[in-house]
Amino acid sequence: MNRTFYFYSNSLLLMGILSWLISACGLSSPKENERYGFELPVDSTKAVWKNYLTTRSWHDSILLKNRLYLPRDEHKHRQLLSKQGIALIDQATQKVVWHTDFPVEKTVSAYDSAQHSYVTSSTLILENDRLFCAYLHVVPPQHRGTTDLDKNPKDRWEYIIMEASTGKIIRKEKMPDARNAYDFIIVGDYWFIQDTRHQTLSRYSPQTGACLWSFPTTVTLSTIANGTVSFLKRIDSQTWQTIVLELDTGKVLFNKRFEKLDKHVISALIYKDGTAYVEMGAQKGMHLELGTSYAYYTISFDTKTNKPLWRTPFS
Repeated sequence: MNRTFYFYSNSLLLMGILSWLISACGLSSPKENERYGFELPVDSTKAVWKNYLTTRSWHDSILLKNRLYLPRDEHKHRQLLSKQGIALIDQATQKVVWHTDFPVEKTVSAYDSAQHSYVTSSTLILENDRLFCAYLHVVPPQHRGTTDLDKNPKDRWEYIIMEASTGKIIRKEKMPDARNAYDFIIVGDYWFIQDTRHQTLSRYSPQTGACLWSFPTTVTLSTIANGTVSFLKRIDSQTWQTIVLELDTGKVLFNKRFEKLDKHVISALIYKDGTAYVEMGAQKGMHLELGTSYAYYTISFDTKTNKPLWRTPFS
């Protein structure tokens, strides 16, 4: 027998052992009739996932009536503006109408004189005659510490609110702590702050900087659609929370906890006309290199009763 045969035989044996171990350890995928919502009526005619915003939706620039509002930071729009800051450009003449520097202090690392502070992730929102700009201010360590972690730069969210016509700064603020404690979530024209220290998620006005409402938990934003914002929270490997809030007021429209959701994930949530749509994934396979694969489908819920109504076919 040649080496190829031995290699093939050993591979089959190893795959068989691994398959047995996966099954014995309870890691095998659920059968189709064990998937959440299997018994529900199936409907493939409704187009649910359309006309919504996600966390991938933000403004790198804003063009309105031949006026181009543009942020230039350490990484963004370096070819369009030579100087960092925010600018208004007349599209017809390509002339800069006004330019406002980021109001940040430039600092140097206590460890390396070549390492400077910088601004990145600048994002704009235009509301009436107010231009909001949020950005991350990354600051190198100012004092020598005792551990390697002390050498790491700190990133903190800051924002300014300007007169859109002149670039004059009306308000400027910086978060009291680093990004991992106070994180900005900006989706389209909507601005949220996630406060992990106080376990709150709040919506703020980009026109004034005022807090509009707060919700007492930290979550992952899924979608903004139809006057609502939807969130997911994975509590543990088998427990999920799905939440829909009214965008203007923060009023709870849907709040459902999924427990004992073994070998399932919840990947998205959207709301429309009194119905919440939950995108569910049921484990359908495991691969040593590629990881776990899922069969995705959508389940609709009546938000008044939290009861499921129907589902789409399994993918």
